[in-house]
Amino acid sequence: MKEIKQLLLQAGLAVLAAGVVSCGLGVVIANTGGPGAMTWLRDIGIIILALFSLVGSLIAFVAYFAGAWAISRFGAKAVFGANWGARKVAWVEDKVEGAVDRAAVRPMAKAARFLIQGKELVAASFRSGDQAVAFERERSEMVRGVSSLLRQLRRRTTMGEANQ
Repeated sequence: MKEIKQLLLQAGLAVLAAGVVSCGLGVVIANTGGPGAMTWLRDIGIIILALFSLVGSLIAFVAYFAGAWAISRFGAKAVFGANWGARKVAWVEDKVEGAVDRAAVRPMAKAARFLIQGKELVAASFRSGDQAVAFERERSEMVRGVSSLLRQLRRRTTMGEANQ
């Protein structure tokens, strides 16, 4: 688990650094160059994309060649193995999607909903009359929802620490 976190951190830092560098280069070129300053940069980008396309084609060639070789070498066993592998990959993908949904997407959606409800409650607090009673009811529901969300997050973080 520690290696995965390190890998994610390294990938995130690389993306962040690339973004900062590209923004910086864009500002420098826009401030110092004339109308033709971007043409060489565009040409370099096209060359790099062409290299990526070439590498992608080579990877596809190797994959198809390996598949054809495996089928010729092992026959029906290779097809069965490929189907078995595809089922296992699909199973893992479903489990990972479910875990991400439970661990990240749902809590974020709940937090966004609570923020929107909080904004509405603040707006409602400036209203008068019967709306004040509805405001108090909504406020108590929101407090219960936020406390429930905090309990769930604490439980998840303690379970995550116990798994490490």
